[in-house]
Amino acid sequence: MRRILTSVLLVLAGLGIAVPAGAAPASAPTVRFVSATLVAGGAAADLRYLVDCHSTGYFRLYQEARQSFGERPTFATGHLDLDCTGRPQDVTIRVAEGYGLGLRLGATQTTLLADFLLASGYHGIARENVSHTIRSGPPRNTYSAPGVPTVHLARGTVDRVTNTATVTVVTKCAPGSAKTDAAAFEVYQINGGVIAYGYATLSYACTGAPVVQQVNVTGTTDGSLLHAGPVVAMLHFSWCEPQPEGEPTCTDRYLTDTVRLV
Repeated sequence: MRRILTSVLLVLAGLGIAVPAGAAPASAPTVRFVSATLVAGGAAADLRYLVDCHSTGYFRLYQEARQSFGERPTFATGHLDLDCTGRPQDVTIRVAEGYGLGLRLGATQTTLLADFLLASGYHGIARENVSHTIRSGPPRNTYSAPGVPTVHLARGTVDRVTNTATVTVVTKCAPGSAKTDAAAFEVYQINGGVIAYGYATLSYACTGAPVVQQVNVTGTTDGSLLHAGPVVAMLHFSWCEPQPEGEPTCTDRYLTDTVRLV
């Protein structure tokens, strides 16, 4: 995220954001919900939105999804940080939880926080709480974003004795195109309704050609153990760039994929 937040007075109408008093006239950005899809049996969910900034600039979405079954609630979160193109953008936020119960089909309570910083001079933050229905469907993986390589997962194996996994990752980027050379690499898996979580670091080099490497994932003991079956991978890239005046501008990017461990 750009990590520059300003308190403003907002009026929400389906997450259309009203221009604060005193601001220059401009078309308010909008965020419209499209669908929610269960991923990898409940290890995650994809929430799809149509974002229209009506300008160039930057936006950040923070998503929460909450379900309750008996006394053990599920609380999954996700982020999306992108540049505005000035045209409608079809985007997906993948939400997951590192421990506890997985997500299920059906109603889920959601909170969406939308932050816009536009070239028109508009800066607004909006919050919406609403219930959506998670349905079945194919995952909406995000393989690429500006400033980071394209990433695909080819295959994976698991060792249940050591609670580790090895995932084959294919990255590709032109020399000098990536803003950083590493990303946090997290995997989420459902096992008997309980989340299994693992983590690693993905390091890469931009050569212009596909680079294939093995990433060793360490599972945690807070929940279930990694096992054979589908997993969700979420990659977090982050970097900061100095500015002529003031604090550095920091950016985050998030990529997602799914793969089956054997």
